[in-house]
Amino acid sequence: MCEFTVSLKEGGQEKVVAKDIVRATYVGGRLVLIDVLGTKRSLENVIISEIDVGSEKLRLVRPNALTDVIGFVEE
Repeated sequence: MCEFTVSLKEGGQEKVVAKDIVRATYVGGRLVLIDVLGTKRSLENVIISEIDVGSEKLRLVRPNALTDVIGFVEE
């Protein structure tokens, strides 16, 4: 099974925000990451920019004016 390390690129820097993630979904405009133990972590105003199964990495970015777009997509 693939467990992803999730990093967020923001302000020109990239940092790891979660490890061992097996599921990612948008709920109420927030990205919810769920790890192998079922622990949830939610992040606001982010989008997935890359999913690399081979290296088990999921990369996120936080662009401006994203909240409205995510809300529109969910509807």
